[in-house]
Amino acid sequence: KNKEKFTFFCPQRMGIPKGTDILWESLKFCKSDFQILQVDWRDDGTEEEDRLSLKLKENLPSQVKLIPMIKRKDMPKYYQWSDGVIGNLRIGSFEYVELEAVMLKKPVINYTNKNIQIILDGGENESPFEPNSNDPKEIAKFIDDFVTSEKLRLDLLKKEFDFVQRISNPEKAAE
Repeated sequence: KNKEKFTFFCPQRMGIPKGTDILWESLKFCKSDFQILQVDWRDDGTEEEDRLSLKLKENLPSQVKLIPMIKRKDMPKYYQWSDGVIGNLRIGSFEYVELEAVMLKKPVINYTNKNIQIILDGGENESPFEPNSNDPKEIAKFIDDFVTSEKLRLDLLKKEFDFVQRISNPEKAAE
């Protein structure tokens, strides 16, 4: 399918733990033209999670287009087709979505809390994922910069890819 505009892929659940509320709020401040393909999958565990995620779904921003659930085997096609991936904007660290996207050479927007340390080979490693704030206005600025600057995307992807290669090295995992 041809893209009409810059396209983010967001394959994770819609819900408070994933920072969907933060993303929706930040989109109000964005000035660039893009779309987000969001998998129609929401938190529905407790009554509160179900209520909050349903509310998020009912207040879909104009930049977000819901797509049906994707079979696991088809996920790489979506990553490869997109221009970038939006990960978790709440917890301050990365999850599998971010690692998968980077392994398929797609730059990722994912909030990093600099107080969370990653220990590898006995030393602390800094996460390359950005932004370093989950304030909606700062995320909006980062999204706009990400959409409009190929250099920013390429530089970020290089840092993310080098990092993911180090932390996902199968030989290190085996050790």
